[in-house]
Amino acid sequence: MGAASAPAAAGMLLLDSTTLAVYEIDDAALVMPNALPPPVAFEYFESAARSHLHNPSHMALFPAFRIQSKTLVFVKLANGRGWAWASRIRVVHGDEFPIRCGSIGGDFLFLWPAPMAINAYLSFRDRWWRTFATEWPEEVARFALHVQRHPPSMSSAVGPRAGGAVGVGRKLRAMDLTVAQRLFVSSLAPHTAVFAVRSRTDRWSETLGDEDRRHLYHFSATATATAATAAAAAAATGARARCLQRRRRRGGGAARSAFDLSDDAAERVACVHLAQSMASLAEMGGAVAQLRLVSQQFRRATDAALQQLVRAASGAACSLLGDYPREPVSVQAVVHAAGLTLRRALALKDGDGWRAYARARAQVERCDGARLGPEPEGAAARERVARERKRLLWSVDVP
Repeated sequence: MGAASAPAAAGMLLLDSTTLAVYEIDDAALVMPNALPPPVAFEYFESAARSHLHNPSHMALFPAFRIQSKTLVFVKLANGRGWAWASRIRVVHGDEFPIRCGSIGGDFLFLWPAPMAINAYLSFRDRWWRTFATEWPEEVARFALHVQRHPPSMSSAVGPRAGGAVGVGRKLRAMDLTVAQRLFVSSLAPHTAVFAVRSRTDRWSETLGDEDRRHLYHFSATATATAATAAAAAAATGARARCLQRRRRRGGGAARSAFDLSDDAAERVACVHLAQSMASLAEMGGAVAQLRLVSQQFRRATDAALQQLVRAASGAACSLLGDYPREPVSVQAVVHAAGLTLRRALALKDGDGWRAYARARAQVERCDGARLGPEPEGAAARERVARERKRLLWSVDVP
C-alpha cells in the first residue's frame, strides 16, 4: 500500500502522553533551542516506548535527555500562569517504516509532569551553582540563564488532558498529520498512570493476597468439611472419567470421536483459548498445537482465528499509510494486544497465518523480553485486555 500524502501541520505539535492526542501549539508560546535534539537510535526508541507502558512521562524513556540545551523547551501556560517544561526527541529512521525520511518525531513536544520538572529545576540550579560558581562556559551560561528565567509552575500539572494547562489550538486527527507523524505517534503506548508503578519482579500484593486467603481458609473451613469436599470432588472426577472412557469405547476410539458443535461455536472456543494464552509466544504456540490436534474442525477454526489476528493487526497498521487512517491510540491498542510493534505489524500481509505471526512475534520478544509487557492489575483491567485480544481473533464483536 502506498503512503498517501497529508498536509503537514505547521510548527510544533503537543502530544498528550495519556491519550496520544495531538494539538497544534503557537510558536509564540515556546522558547526553543535553535539546534536539533540529539539523535536516538530507532531500536532504542522502539524498545523503550514498548517497555515503559505505564510511565508517567515520555522523558523517563530517555533519561539522557532530561536537561539539555538541545532538548528542553519552555511552554507558556495559558492565562499567564507561568511556564511548563517540555522536551522533544529525534529518532533516526533507516527504512524501518515504509517512508522516505531520515528522522521522525522531531516536531512533537512532550510535557513534563510538574513535580518532575520542579525537582529537575532545583537539582539543576543547585548542581550548576556549585560546579560553575566562578567560571561558566558561555553555552552553559546561556542555557542556565534560560532555566532561571523559566522556572516550572505547579499550574503545569498535567491531568488526563494535556491541552488543558497549555494554550493550544485545535486538536488534530490522524488524517491531519503526515504519514511520518502518524507512524511516530502510533509507535508510542499511552501512559495511563500518573505515579510510579511497581516493577515486574515486585510481588508484594500477591504475597499479601495469599496471606489473606490463608487466614480466610482457616477461619471459614474445618478440616472435616475440607476432607468431605475433596472426597466429593474426587468421586465426581472419577465418575466423569469413567463416563468419558465408556463414550470413547462406544465411539470406536478418540480418532473417530466427533464434536456436536457448530463452526461458530468451535471458532469461539478456539478464540477464547488463544486469547488466554497470548502473554508469551511459547504459551501461545502450545495452545495452537493443542487446538489443532483436537479435530479437523478445531484445526480450521484455529487457522481462521490466527488469520483474523494477522488481518486485524496488519489492517490497523497499514491504515496509517492511506487516506483514511485510524487514530493512533486505536492502532496502538490493536498492535499491543497482538504482541507486536508497529514495525512488525506493517511487515505482515493479509494472507499470512501462524508462521508469519510467530516469526514477527519472536523478533519482538528477542528485543523486549518474553511477555507483552506489564500485565494490568485488577480483574477489570485484565478482562479489558482479554476482550481486546478476543476481538482480534474473532471477526464478530465479542459481547
